[in-house]
Amino acid sequence: MSRTGLYRCRGDAARVGPLARGVAIGAIETLLPVGSGWTRCAIERAVGSGEADLLALVRQGAGMPATVCGCVLWRAIVPEAEILQVVVRHAWRGRGYGSRMLAACSDIMLASGVRDVFLEVASGNRPALALYRSAGFRAMGRRTGYFGSQDAVLMRSAVLLRSGYVNRFNLMRTERQNNCDENLLRKADTCSIQ
Repeated sequence: MSRTGLYRCRGDAARVGPLARGVAIGAIETLLPVGSGWTRCAIERAVGSGEADLLALVRQGAGMPATVCGCVLWRAIVPEAEILQVVVRHAWRGRGYGSRMLAACSDIMLASGVRDVFLEVASGNRPALALYRSAGFRAMGRRTGYFGSQDAVLMRSAVLLRSGYVNRFNLMRTERQNNCDENLLRKADTCSIQ
């Protein structure tokens, strides 16, 4: 039986276990093929120093190694945050994992005092634009040629700005699924990259 869980990798954690390190490295390797301009060293340094935060979606099965299906990399200077990368491995797309990661990321940001979240996405990346719109982001500007031949659409979260924010993605899931994610996130607070 396999299951999926969220792991938060932070630089200020108390201990490093083999699963935590494996998840962190898997998440970093998931980010790199996107052509983001990030290097493994830069991501490790940013997360390890606490400058950035990393949330990884991991699938585990009996007798199988953990597989990082996707991850979100962001940095926050409260009350603002910037989502740097959202990646879902190609084989795992279309299953709602991007929405799930963004919802969990929003919960973490809100709990830490973040009220405004920004991101930039290539204007031709229709799946990403649809994902961000469904998560409550709205376009607020454009940067010409930001991604080489493509413009960047600058987006801002409308979700965290509303008072009484409720994570609508978690409301669609069963109580058991929500409890599983909350327990994994609690455990994941001990993950770290060094």
